[in-house]
Amino acid sequence: MEDNNLDLLQNTFGTSLSIRVENYSFINYTTVTAGVDADTTVKVLNNLPKVNITLDGYFESHKYFSQVKDDLRLEFIFPRPIQDEVFKYFNSVIPILWKDERFVRVGIHVRRTDQITEERQTMGFIPQPPSYFIHAMEYFKQEYNRVQFIVTSDDLAWCKENILDEHIEFSTHNYTMDLAILSLSDHIIISLGTYSWWAGWLCKGTTIYYGVMPPNDTYLVEEHHYMTVYPVGRLGNQLFQYAVLYAVTRTNHTWIPVMMEDNNLDLLQNTFGTSLSIRVKNYSFINYTTVTAGVDADTTVKVLNNLPKVNITLGGYFESHKYFSQVKDDLRLEFIFPRPIQDEVFKYFNSVTPILCKDERFVRVGIHVRRTDQITEERQTMGFIPQPPSYFIHAMEYFKQEYNRVQFIVTSDDLAWCKENILDEHIAFSTHNYTMDLAILSLSDHIIISLGTYSWWAGWLCKGTTIYYGVMPPNDTYLG
Repeated sequence: MEDNNLDLLQNTFGTSLSIRVENYSFINYTTVTAGVDADTTVKVLNNLPKVNITLDGYFESHKYFSQVKDDLRLEFIFPRPIQDEVFKYFNSVIPILWKDERFVRVGIHVRRTDQITEERQTMGFIPQPPSYFIHAMEYFKQEYNRVQFIVTSDDLAWCKENILDEHIEFSTHNYTMDLAILSLSDHIIISLGTYSWWAGWLCKGTTIYYGVMPPNDTYLVEEHHYMTVYPVGRLGNQLFQYAVLYAVTRTNHTWIPVMMEDNNLDLLQNTFGTSLSIRVKNYSFINYTTVTAGVDADTTVKVLNNLPKVNITLGGYFESHKYFSQVKDDLRLEFIFPRPIQDEVFKYFNSVTPILCKDERFVRVGIHVRRTDQITEERQTMGFIPQPPSYFIHAMEYFKQEYNRVQFIVTSDDLAWCKENILDEHIAFSTHNYTMDLAILSLSDHIIISLGTYSWWAGWLCKGTTIYYGVMPPNDTYLG
């Protein structure tokens, strides 16, 4: 009816719609409202009384129209002028080298401005982290040789900082054109929300969607609780704590993960920044249960799989890959260094490349040497074992036998000791901070690590071979 304000729909699809606006008014009518359960509401719709009907509410399920889906697609056809404008835009942003090549175009819709408010998140809306989009983009890049991405969003500034690729464009069109761009792409990556859902439904290719359900007991579902972590130690320990928080809340949607402002996770934030999907919030728990890491990881994993449905604070040292092995691929996308740090690392790599290797293929091996706190009597009594020079020299020899040209880059809290004891023709000693050093180690081709969580994470993040010190702490010590 004329007063129903369907101008958004009319402006988008126009004459393709078979149901037109008419000047009707109902004196007597029955209102049927969408229920929470689509199956129940479908049964109601199949048994309506033969009277004037007004449908009301949010009928947000494909179940309401699955029986006429093919006919419905013919209703939602963009007018020819809009289609022509979209293909003109597509042609204008084709990478020059691909003009005569086959490639795949993937549309990305990012909805943010209303979903990042505290009110909306309390309702159960979950803004998608950069890692979701990057992981989805990687899927298409592995499936196809050439992929171009086109981003549409209500927050393009955020997208340009967080969603990066060699072949990416950012649409500055209106909502109608953006919907057409997404729908006419070969494939699509969508956000939460009805606009994004319809873009995926109208697109004829593959649709990747965000699989995290709204927390329980929000407006969107039922009951929810919060989970946070009490940070202990330095960056390496905080990485483990974040990893277990991410893993538990990712595999069990009872809890909303939170890093609270007073928990002092600045080391983690300063290192990875916006790549982290769990952000710092101003939350406080009135009632909560603390779950502390045990000595045996297998036992603690069982505890984490059977937590009570209450607010939870994780405490202690969750220092095992077993706590997050089921989400390890997603977790790697959480721990991506910001672009400025990556650029600085590659600039440093270039500055220390040996002259003889400038135009040659060579292998770069990072070395982390932790010493200053491990050589104290107190730490050695606890079971910490400082690695001798022979360990590093032997590990370096391994790589020199495996590859023709090898450069070593040493990071350490005791560079003076390293320069006296770890020598090679092609070696450089980093004088950067802990963030840059971790990035240097992680972005090297291979790595030699020391004991400790910082070194462990450098090895885990590095994509090549990791050599570690295999001497176990003595029995009857704290670590043994």
